[in-house]
Amino acid sequence: SSSVTSSRSNKPDSDLARRAAKAFDILADTSGVLGLAVSGGSDSTALLVLATGWARTRDARLVAATVDHGLRLEALEEAQGVARLCASLDVTHTILTWVRPDNSKAVAQAEARRARHALLADWARASGAGVIALGHTRDDRVETFLMRARQGSGWHGLAGPLPSGPSPAWPSGRALRLIRPLLAFGREELRDELRGRSIGWIEDPSNRSDKFERVRMRELAAR
Repeated sequence: SSSVTSSRSNKPDSDLARRAAKAFDILADTSGVLGLAVSGGSDSTALLVLATGWARTRDARLVAATVDHGLRLEALEEAQGVARLCASLDVTHTILTWVRPDNSKAVAQAEARRARHALLADWARASGAGVIALGHTRDDRVETFLMRARQGSGWHGLAGPLPSGPSPAWPSGRALRLIRPLLAFGREELRDELRGRSIGWIEDPSNRSDKFERVRMRELAAR
């Protein structure tokens, strides 16, 4: 897997960065603190880098967090890699560790997702952030559509992740808004942007395991 590294660049903003800045302008509020959920994968790393460029020109305040679910031995080291990248970008970063009540049980993705949102909601409140940006992309929308269509979902469910919505954490996420500024962007074009900046990302092995439905839908969408 690739480690997260960074290289500052004085090159003018790319077309993608300018388009991303417009999305942040629409969805984010420059008067408050914007939280960023950054796992270290390509999507969230692109979110971090693009948000940083946007924030500098808008005088916006950013904080970032990485959730360590404790499910893989490499997870803490990867989170520390994200912390180093954030430090190089002058973004305050926090590692949030999920302490599971029963470490002997296998963890479903839905359970990990609930825990992640709860940790992020508590962190956002402590950080003064009323909005958290997530790195979902156009690819995530396609994958979600395929998953929900297979499950027989109605039209509302088929819409997939929305550009803005409430946090699913309750009650800790009450009044917390989640935004997804990168929904109009494809994963590969975001990776090209990172490559152009000499910034690496983490490859989570679970993203290649076809025991997960989302991975199977990803492979289906790529055909």
